[in-house]
Amino acid sequence: TESNDGAGVYMQYAGTASNCWIADNQAMTGSGGGVDIYHGGKVVNSVVIGNSSTFRGGGIHARYDGGTILHCTVASNTCAGEGGGIWMANTCTTVNSIVYYNVAPASANFYAHNTAVASNNCTTPAVGSGSVTGAPQFTSLSGRTFTLTGTSPCIDAGLAAYGLTTDYSGNPRPSGALPDIGAYEYASGWDAGYTSIGGGWRRLGWFGDYVPMGDWIFHNKHGFWYPATGSTPQNIWFY
Repeated sequence: TESNDGAGVYMQYAGTASNCWIADNQAMTGSGGGVDIYHGGKVVNSVVIGNSSTFRGGGIHARYDGGTILHCTVASNTCAGEGGGIWMANTCTTVNSIVYYNVAPASANFYAHNTAVASNNCTTPAVGSGSVTGAPQFTSLSGRTFTLTGTSPCIDAGLAAYGLTTDYSGNPRPSGALPDIGAYEYASGWDAGYTSIGGGWRRLGWFGDYVPMGDWIFHNKHGFWYPATGSTPQNIWFY
């Protein structure tokens, strides 16, 4: 979409965008190419990718009081001013989010103004407290697959105080000792990196489509399989 402020999603005083894919919008003469938060609202467990603005906040623009950005992945957004990924002011908050690979003349990834609160985000340079500055290690940035690989510094690096029980794909959060930073939890079992395709079904590029059924799985072409306990993506045994 193309508009002024908030080309993709515009929130005023309240509202929540949860488990959303917000992509390829343009704020032609304003801020917040993907999302514009005005005096409150939340963006949770969402991916904000490939958006642009001509002023501030290519991905997300959070202004005035009370906006919250929680467990989001904000990548490959651009703006002509400050904050290619996120621009936020006053009492706005960003926690447990990946803000990486964004582009702007100033504060390419993240601009936090005045009393804005930033904690345990993956971004560079560091912003606020608890920043992880190393690359998030997506499965594929160019392919827009934002699940984490097994060596990502975002794994178990989030704050646990926010109470989310699922991630963008509906998988349990946390899957480890602490929540992972970003929209996706890293799944460490044999099917790590799968994509949820709806109705409980999952997809792996090397394996195809299947649905978990307790200890068993049902494959759309091969029927019932039983993954052996302790199997990993590098060493898988089926019965």
